[in-house]
Amino acid sequence: MDCCIKKYPLSPLENCTASRSDVLRVLREIAEVSDVVANINEDFNPDDYVDSDEFANNEDLPEWKQRCIKFYVACTERRWTGNCYDCIRYCEGQRKWPKDRCHPSGEGN
Repeated sequence: MDCCIKKYPLSPLENCTASRSDVLRVLREIAEVSDVVANINEDFNPDDYVDSDEFANNEDLPEWKQRCIKFYVACTERRWTGNCYDCIRYCEGQRKWPKDRCHPSGEGN
């Protein structure tokens, strides 16, 4: 039921034969997750999660690429929410870490 409501958030009563209470519960959960993602700090810094000294061999790389690598290491080692591999690929293309997709679990940072 939850998956159907998430798939059809504009018409769950018709498409999912869901009760009003089911719809409200799922939409409330979605709103809570959205709030957590919206509150992710814009100054999200990879150095808060990894020891920068371990990345001295990457000093010749562009700053954005160093940040992507540090975020990826933090994501995999600390088991963040999200697919770390997809996030580093995104980061390589966009030159910024997708903090709405990959971030510390439960921290909302």
